[in-house]
Amino acid sequence: KADPRDAGKLSHLLWVHRQQLVDGKHPQGLRRVQPPTAQEADDRQLTGLRARLTKKRTAVLNGIHKILRKHNLEQACPTKVFQTQKVRRWLTEIELPALDRLEMNLLLPQWELLDEQLEAVEAKIAERATADEQAKLLESMPGMGHYSAVAIASRIGDIERFKRPDSLANYFGLTPGCRNS
Repeated sequence: KADPRDAGKLSHLLWVHRQQLVDGKHPQGLRRVQPPTAQEADDRQLTGLRARLTKKRTAVLNGIHKILRKHNLEQACPTKVFQTQKVRRWLTEIELPALDRLEMNLLLPQWELLDEQLEAVEAKIAERATADEQAKLLESMPGMGHYSAVAIASRIGDIERFKRPDSLANYFGLTPGCRNS
């Protein structure tokens, strides 16, 4: 719910800067707000979904590791890489106490479901990245994949709105500020 005092503050700011606004100038001290386009909003939602799914999968994997550590079984893992089919089969077969076995049996399908969901989201992100010129340009940087490119492109918007490179860094909060008197 909006605070009625905010409307008063806004109308005061508009009144104080009315001549600059009429002249088409940007008043000093007022932030420009540029709402995302429909495409950018969709891309933000999609990349946010991927981030949430990844976080959930990490929680499930941490739960599995917790059970393995509890019984000192991490070193018995059949492969060095944990996320393999061989490890999944091993996890279904290892001997565990009844409650730990129940928890493991609940965690394994969650892991599989989250992997499937992430795969679907990744495919959609890749599709969006190939259609977006700004994302393609960002992907040309070393280490920049589809997800990072779409996430950054959807949050920057039109790069031309930034007058200087420092303005872009400020937008993302990457430059330190100084508030000394």
